[in-house]
Amino acid sequence: MKKRGSKYGSVALLALFLAPSFVMAQDTVKVQRHEFSVQQAVEYAHKNNVQVKNALLDVQIQGETNREVTAAAYPHLSASGSLTYNAKLPVSLIPAEFLGGPPGTFQELAQFDHSIINVCVPLERGNKTATENWELVNVSGEDHNFHIHQTKFQVLTSTDAAAPPSALMDNVPVPHGSDECHGSIDTWRSGACQVNPVVVRIPFSEVGDFVYHCHILEHEDGGMMAHIRVVPA
Repeated sequence: MKKRGSKYGSVALLALFLAPSFVMAQDTVKVQRHEFSVQQAVEYAHKNNVQVKNALLDVQIQGETNREVTAAAYPHLSASGSLTYNAKLPVSLIPAEFLGGPPGTFQELAQFDHSIINVCVPLERGNKTATENWELVNVSGEDHNFHIHQTKFQVLTSTDAAAPPSALMDNVPVPHGSDECHGSIDTWRSGACQVNPVVVRIPFSEVGDFVYHCHILEHEDGGMMAHIRVVPA
């Protein structure tokens, strides 16, 4: 009986000694799961701070992406422009009396503006055809070519057998004058610029707007053009 009791007593005593150790081991494991050292706390803070920054960057990137998608859905406008430099060209002249000026004088024409009526021609009484004789004077140092739209004319000073005065034309060469002619009206008026004028007879039969211009395209583009309006009598 003593032996048995001793044996069981030893086992019971061993169990009593082991039990606290087991409980303490369990408690120690539980504490390690919830506690951080200073270094661990710092590392944890750094790690989570980077994640927060990355998350904020992701939010910003997504916001920009949303703006791009939204902008692509809106209507788009595009524009382009260009600049063309036109050298100063010789002036064009018309009789000043067409614009209410004194007979025998001439009016300089500025850069072409289609909204401006440069010449006004009334039809004859009863709205019959109005016939005008124009003297074309080229005071520049280069040749031009007079061209008119929507009507034809006769060249009264023509010496060309292929284009007699009876022929109806829509353009005629206007040769330049002497070497002293350089586009100045004053030089022409003083007599220093000698010019052989071209006289044309133009019939205007219909009410409406007409234009005449130099048939050399670079001169036309540079503004050598005028606007004629034919009005009822």
